[in-house]
Amino acid sequence: MHERVRRHLWIGPLALVLALGLVGTARTADCGGVVPCACGDRVVADTVLTADIGPCVWPEGGGDELVGLRLDSDVVLDCAGYSILGPADATRQEFGIKTGSSTRPVTGSTLRGCVVSGFWWGIYVNNSSDVTVEDNLVRDNGWFDPEVNGTGYGIDVASSHDVIVHRNQVLANGNEGIHLTSSEGVAVRDNLVADNGFEQLYVIHADRNDIQNNTTRGGHQGLEMRDSDENRFSGNQFLEAPLHWLEDDDLGNSFSYDQFEGTLRIGARSTGTVLSMVRIDAPGETCLDVLAGGTVADRLYFGDCGTPLETNAPVQLDRPVRLPLGAPPAGVSVVHPGCNADIAGDGFVDGSDIAAVSLAQATSPGDPAWNPAADLNHDRVVGPIDVDFAALQFGACPSRLRRPVAALRQSVLERGPPRRIELSALKSHGVSAGLAAYQMELRRFPDGALIDEWNFGAVDPATVRVEVALGAGVYDALLLVTDGFFAESRQKKLRLRVR
Repeated sequence: MHERVRRHLWIGPLALVLALGLVGTARTADCGGVVPCACGDRVVADTVLTADIGPCVWPEGGGDELVGLRLDSDVVLDCAGYSILGPADATRQEFGIKTGSSTRPVTGSTLRGCVVSGFWWGIYVNNSSDVTVEDNLVRDNGWFDPEVNGTGYGIDVASSHDVIVHRNQVLANGNEGIHLTSSEGVAVRDNLVADNGFEQLYVIHADRNDIQNNTTRGGHQGLEMRDSDENRFSGNQFLEAPLHWLEDDDLGNSFSYDQFEGTLRIGARSTGTVLSMVRIDAPGETCLDVLAGGTVADRLYFGDCGTPLETNAPVQLDRPVRLPLGAPPAGVSVVHPGCNADIAGDGFVDGSDIAAVSLAQATSPGDPAWNPAADLNHDRVVGPIDVDFAALQFGACPSRLRRPVAALRQSVLERGPPRRIELSALKSHGVSAGLAAYQMELRRFPDGALIDEWNFGAVDPATVRVEVALGAGVYDALLLVTDGFFAESRQKKLRLRVR
């Protein structure tokens, strides 16, 4: 980014006013091409800025709105890293850069490389189409108040269609980072949206938009949706926020390979949500809270959760990982639990599925060999843990939830002392054959000193057997059966006495 941009990350608009006296009174004149632009102008020809504009201030006597620059149709405004600065006076109806209005629609324009701060709206795209907003830094617009909602926006796309919003940084604006309202066909891609006061991404009355590969951090919510249908989310990371909420009347929205840190809540009238290869982490809290019927989840990975799933509505989970074992909540249908290495979706994990995971080894999003389906724990890299997970699942996928069972028995081969015995785990199991790891220990009683231990890994329990010779004394034999996906284990202990 231009050197001037880096300096403005640390020097606020008011500080510039005091230090430099660069106050611009808003006007309405055409600019662009060979005509320099100033506060309030309308850009009517392709323009590359060579200096900052503003701080722009309200004209004497006020007015209906304050605009840094207006953008007309079929023009490119390239700020080249320079700033459009507002008065930072916490007044509404202030727009850093504005395209379109109800009486003057805009189409076919591009806005790039601008630093916009000190307004109420940073960038406002209204009643526009085929507009591109790219590579801008939009920060410190509005102000944050923990009690008052509606205190400033970063990028707002309203009543528009076929708009591209990508590779922008939208940071520390008072209320929302990126806001979509009454818009369709908007592509929101590869943006960083962080530390805005309330919601990082807010979608309301907006249908059939494509939200892809964005990262949000912080705020009260990463994602808020209301009355928005058939939007497609993929590859997004909604991080470091307590809640992400499809709140009211959101129908038929889909999420593919998205990551949520904090509770993902699907509201009571938000139906037909599809979650595919989604990871949710909410330490100490509920990961997925479903209040609406018709939610379908495929290969969902529950990471660090206080409670993985809470619901009072019908939910279908196909190949979920780390769901609590035992009876699912009422109305929840669980298909093939813990079998997300079934990449082909045929109910079996075979050589072709494991080969697909192996081929994607050491890749991450953007690599030519990247395959999100091979990232079994959805941590955005295919590594050794994914290969191990695939190996644990080899064979037929389980058809119901079961807790692992540890069954340890001894068979006396020769009486002693010394006594030669066999320890075996024949009747042990995981949620399916092979989806568990086995470990045995032999310790002296009562001091617990370790005599020997055996790690079998994921094998048929019929092969979990050892022979030992014991002198006179008392011993404890321990079998530990660990389910590699549900992170649940069971153990069995035997007290052995040899006289």
